[in-house]
Amino acid sequence: MTLKELAHAAQQPLKTRAGCDVKRSHVHELLAAVFGHSSWAAFLSESVLADGGVGDAPAGASPRVIGRAVQLQYAQGAAVEMADALLAFVAERQLASVRWVELAAVLTPARRAADDDGLDDAEDRDDGDEVCPTSLPPA
Repeated sequence: MTLKELAHAAQQPLKTRAGCDVKRSHVHELLAAVFGHSSWAAFLSESVLADGGVGDAPAGASPRVIGRAVQLQYAQGAAVEMADALLAFVAERQLASVRWVELAAVLTPARRAADDDGLDDAEDRDDGDEVCPTSLPPA
């Protein structure tokens, strides 16, 4: 599912519970608040949205979501309903955040200890210039 599809899926219960129109861009902003970020741009600069229980699930997000909804000019009552609906959506979809640095650490291959000789990798390669003495049986 793309982020656009996810935001659209989240938008419907928010509109229903809040009883007012909710912009799709506001859904992104509220999702960022769920994971402790002040904006969607801030969230994307530090994290990626994950599902299936991978990553850090949100904790204590309700006040952040309510506060962000109020900042976006929604009434207090609508903000509370939106927070409840969004947190239920996040839990149902098992949404979580994974920090880019954590993702990079998992995806970056570990260096082998044998390669830690302090030499440049180009120096490690056998380019065929060296002659190794061998003892060949007489022909």
